[in-house]
Amino acid sequence: MKEKAENINTEHSVPALPPAAEKDRFYAAFGKVFLILLLGIMAVHLLLPDQAYSASEKRALAGVEKLLGAPISEGFADRAEEYVSDQFPLRATAMRLRSNLMLLLGEKESQGVYYCRDGSLIESFAPYRAGQAKTMAAAVNELAERKDFRQMIFLLLPTAVSLYEEKLPAYAQTASERLFFETLTGKLLDKIIVPDSFALMEAVEADGIQAYYLTDHHWTTPAAKAVFEKLAPQAGWEKGSFTGGVVSDRFLGSLVSLSGFIPAQSDALTVYENDKKDAAVLVSHTARGASSASFYDLSALEGEDPYAVFFGGNEPLITIRTTADNDDTLLVFKDSYANCFLPFLTESYKTITVVDPRYYSDPVSSLFLDSDYTDVLFLFNVQTLAGDDSLRIVLEDWQ
Repeated sequence: MKEKAENINTEHSVPALPPAAEKDRFYAAFGKVFLILLLGIMAVHLLLPDQAYSASEKRALAGVEKLLGAPISEGFADRAEEYVSDQFPLRATAMRLRSNLMLLLGEKESQGVYYCRDGSLIESFAPYRAGQAKTMAAAVNELAERKDFRQMIFLLLPTAVSLYEEKLPAYAQTASERLFFETLTGKLLDKIIVPDSFALMEAVEADGIQAYYLTDHHWTTPAAKAVFEKLAPQAGWEKGSFTGGVVSDRFLGSLVSLSGFIPAQSDALTVYENDKKDAAVLVSHTARGASSASFYDLSALEGEDPYAVFFGGNEPLITIRTTADNDDTLLVFKDSYANCFLPFLTESYKTITVVDPRYYSDPVSSLFLDSDYTDVLFLFNVQTLAGDDSLRIVLEDWQ
């Protein structure tokens, strides 16, 4: 009976598919699922309106007008690829998934930005052109030789990659900001005051102040205030009294959009106001043809670039008039690191002229046509001067 039962089970069992048939069935099922997903994405893409701007990436997105704005023969395939990529449904979610996948796979560098051990983002310092420090120093020295100022201060600040090396991934490779700093400042004339900005930032951190944002390449406003107070005796600046307040606790900076990484937490943006009741400022924005009674544009907090809360963003030329009890004037050459620092100078100068050489196109001699300046301040971060020639070009343009 047992043998008969075994024969019956054998007779009615389903014959196993050969390996080739199993693969065919799998590929057919996979193809159907892929086709359904593809058609679904296309349907969602057609139903959803195009997005004009990506807040997380801080850039404009390609719309259908760019896709159809030129003949098909003129790079239509590239435009189509850019359009589909920019208008991909749930793009922000897909980017977050991509970032998380990269981290799961152990990839902690994207677009020169490192995802660090504490969840913060730090931008690497790229190798710079040979001779960059020498030519930049020569341009600064030329201004010092052409004009007679009471003092010139050259404040060249390191970025987070120099202060927080222990946070970087083990394999991280970056050029030396300190070497560039020492090479450049070592060639400046002796009469130019060069603070040891590396020591200053280390002291700020030692005092328990967060020196840099977790998601942005700038130093924090409390750090800028601390450096100002440490430099004030040497520079002859009036310290004054300033009270700070957090205007946003969900700031996501430029390193988020640059890298695509999602940081562990957001940052707090702080601004400071002068405590003197009769203190007032008039900020003239030359390029905009507008004036303001404040250093801050709070509407920027809800816009595309929250860091533009300082002065409304970068621009070629700003003139600040204050109620300081003197007639001293200051000329500032700067990058965006200066934006949160400038308010602390209002007790020390009657007029402050601010030039961002990245956007300024007039010859430097035009700044002296109607004005003489008591002091000059250069305020940049190392990465700006190592990778951008704008300051040198402006300072060499005498007409």
